[in-house]
Amino acid sequence: DNVALGRYMKARNVKVGTFSMINQDYAWGQDSKADFAATMGQLFPQAKPGGDLLPKFGAGQYGTEISSLVREGSDVVYSSLWGGDLQAFILQGAPRGLFQRSQLVLSAADHVLPSLGDKMPNGAILGARGAYGLMSPNTPLNRWFFDGYSQARGVWPVQAAYRITQGLLGMKVAIEKAMAANGGKKPTPEEIAAALENSEWESPGGLIQMKLGNGHQAIQPMAIGRTRYDAGKKMVVLDDIQNFAAECVNPPANMKSLDWIKAGFPGAKCDGGS
Repeated sequence: DNVALGRYMKARNVKVGTFSMINQDYAWGQDSKADFAATMGQLFPQAKPGGDLLPKFGAGQYGTEISSLVREGSDVVYSSLWGGDLQAFILQGAPRGLFQRSQLVLSAADHVLPSLGDKMPNGAILGARGAYGLMSPNTPLNRWFFDGYSQARGVWPVQAAYRITQGLLGMKVAIEKAMAANGGKKPTPEEIAAALENSEWESPGGLIQMKLGNGHQAIQPMAIGRTRYDAGKKMVVLDDIQNFAAECVNPPANMKSLDWIKAGFPGAKCDGGS
């Protein structure tokens, strides 16, 4: 998520002389801020880190943090907030002019776009934790999924729907593989788990590959875009979308993510070079 954000900003010469961060004070927020800060250190080495705010999970009220971010006036404000916390932060920060002062960069924000609508700041740079939703690929599988979900639910699918679907498709692949190996019998949970190791399959969000953690952890393509409210469509759309191959923004199998980032992304395979 964070390597893709950094590469996106670098490719577009986004001004990052200073950056501040606001993330929830638990593992997700702590890991996200560490990865983002390390990525900035590699891609924007002259950028000076500013505020590093860690409100409690579920805080909901961010007046103090927003005041601090407004005073600081960093070029970039980064956050991995999600769900109701992210919505609250955006709704409280916009009237204070925070997103006019600083470029908003969000690692996991596509899921709040349908509910926020025209309250979502224009020009925010965001990810969806994969090539999901409005940044998903134009493939027959995704068109079937995206259109079918939209018609059934009255809203387009976002990251959670994509992740559940790719999990179910992975289970299908593993069960079929296990049954082929055991003569067509119902496989045990252990046989299914063994069959899933080092597997790969197509999903609405692209190719899922079990390449890390000794074949137990997946990598997948990423996409980043910028928000714009379309009054004609009465919805937020995403412009200037850039896709990243899984091997461009994920570590190799023998390295932890943070170590890989701090080492300068060795072995990264990106379009046009590493």
